[in-house]
Amino acid sequence: MNNISYIKEENCYGCTACSVICSHNAIQMISSKKGFYIPKLNSEKCINCGMCLKCCPACQKKGINNNISKEIKSYALRHKSDNVRFLSSSGGAFSAIVETFLEREDCVVYGAAFHKGKVCHLRVAPSNIQELRKSKYVQSDLGRIFFNIREDLKNGLTVIFCGTPCQVDGLNLFLEISKVDRKNLLVLDFVCHGTLSPLLFNKYLRYCEKKKHERIVDHCFRSKKEGWHKYIAENVFASGKVDSKSFTSQLFTALFYTNYSFKESCYNCKFTSIKRMSDITLADFWGIEKHLPELDDNKGISFVMANTAKGNMVLQNLQSVDLIEVPLNYTDQPHLNHPVSRPKDNDEFWEYFNKHGFKKMAVKYLKAGRIRRMLSACFRKGVRLIK
Repeated sequence: MNNISYIKEENCYGCTACSVICSHNAIQMISSKKGFYIPKLNSEKCINCGMCLKCCPACQKKGINNNISKEIKSYALRHKSDNVRFLSSSGGAFSAIVETFLEREDCVVYGAAFHKGKVCHLRVAPSNIQELRKSKYVQSDLGRIFFNIREDLKNGLTVIFCGTPCQVDGLNLFLEISKVDRKNLLVLDFVCHGTLSPLLFNKYLRYCEKKKHERIVDHCFRSKKEGWHKYIAENVFASGKVDSKSFTSQLFTALFYTNYSFKESCYNCKFTSIKRMSDITLADFWGIEKHLPELDDNKGISFVMANTAKGNMVLQNLQSVDLIEVPLNYTDQPHLNHPVSRPKDNDEFWEYFNKHGFKKMAVKYLKAGRIRRMLSACFRKGVRLIK
């Protein structure tokens, strides 16, 4: 088999490179039974050229980053604007990087957004990155983004792409096979815990809408209204009402930290190391309170890694940040060393969800029943009183 059918679903990263490279339109991205984006091969159109395998991160033992530095530089980064930090997940590193390209009319930015009810990648101008800020814990729909990036680079545009490490590797492989010069491409990734199912996210949104009898127009996966160190999700409804207080509003964040329902490849991810495929890696600087407590004002600090000379030059030229070089081991980011752990009952979780739906799954696995919520609330209040 000289085509993508060689790759088992549990090994697929869903990066779309195989579908976009296929000149015969033999591969389409579809939704799996678990709701993840996976390729489907039309064997009647396939000519077994093998191009799809050449740009598949699951097939290639080594990813592509031809400009990787011998020495990775790591930094604590804090945007000088408190407002930018408030609108960011950590210290505003992504915003600061894009700001350096604001005067460039030939620059476009690609990143994940919560857009029209789902998480997907968008193409925007550097001055219009509001939707691209902050973390999204769901597998993003890339659509034909890789194709668009290839065309942008061919047309002489400067491109900034931010995505998961596997998406970054898929993009690099796709552009390498397409023989496109990447000198005008700046690639950002982030330390990834794993990506949840778009299907589960959709079911969660519908569950919340039914509870509140309103349509959700925005979901913030991490709000800083109670500070950077707290993980508070936020639903915004069509009426303008914002819910970040109810037990229901926090269910998807709770699901994220159970480690259930990630892509199967997340549990065996080969990108959870300091050998990155990007120019710059972004992360929260967990552990800052131990090493540089004077910088921790609970408004957010970024940990950034310059993986290439290009990436380091971009960081050194930032004007809107405080940038301090730090040892690589200062940050408490476990997924620079190993993938997320797979729960022993992960298969049972999926079976239960598929049979009973989101509501009953939330009761069993996320303590969403009324009595359990009351007990949980009492316990949390008791803990606060003890403290």
